Amino acid sequence: MKHHFKYNSRAAIGVYSISLGIFVWYLLTSVFQLLPPLFLPSPGGITDSFFELFTEGYGGIALFEHIALSLMRVLLAFLAACIFGIGLGLVMAMYPVLDAAIDPIIELYRPVPPIALIPLFIIWLGIGELSKVAIIFIAIFPVITINTISGIHAITQTKVWAGQTLGAKGPKLFWHIVLPGALPHIFTGMRVGIGFGWTTLVASEMIAATSGIGWMALNARKFLRTDVIICGVILMGIIGLLLDKLLRMAENHFVPWKGKE
Repeated sequence: MKHHFKYNSRAAIGVYSISLGIFVWYLLTSVFQLLPPLFLPSPGGITDSFFELFTEGYGGIALFEHIALSLMRVLLAFLAACIFGIGLGLVMAMYPVLDAAIDPIIELYRPVPPIALIPLFIIWLGIGELSKVAIIFIAIFPVITINTISGIHAITQTKVWAGQTLGAKGPKLFWHIVLPGALPHIFTGMRVGIGFGWTTLVASEMIAATSGIGWMALNARKFLRTDVIICGVILMGIIGLLLDKLLRMAENHFVPWKGKE
């Protein structure tokens, strides 16, 4: 009951804070007109722009197609990062020599902004979809790998001994003790990773793109369409939030014991 009340209270405070922000925005742009539309359009102007985008699209492409293409790029990169990142993380955690060999490479490139790698990816992979997906993959991959390794290392020896006492060995020990024990950290890496991937979307769509939400916001800058830029930012925020919520739901389903141990 206490947890339910706390959750409802947080949700209510969040709604109030967003409403207050929109109200202040309305006062500054519509009532007192302290900010010109080029600098910050009014909430009504943004609403009109959203209606225009939903009905007419942008750049000759429907808005839902822009969203679908951006989602495809991020989700493909996220899926590849999960497959390779979780797999590599598990192997590195179980073989210290491999960990010592690969970890410095990951740590070396991890702080490098993905946008700095765009020229290399254009040379290596061209200007098609592969280079866009690869840039997003590079942003997600180290996060998932590192969290997977941390998850394996977080498993206490007591749990391993308990599993072995009950007859779990080899693959059975991995599937029933090791992997479930690492899942909370893996899901944390996936949630952080999808956020990194979504924020890297704009950089990836700088590579000769003609569609996508990031491209739409970048292209609107050329025509001083501040309203379209803000619409793109709002859309990216909403979709990013929904993706995180989906991963939270998956985590609650597959790791129901998290926080109860």
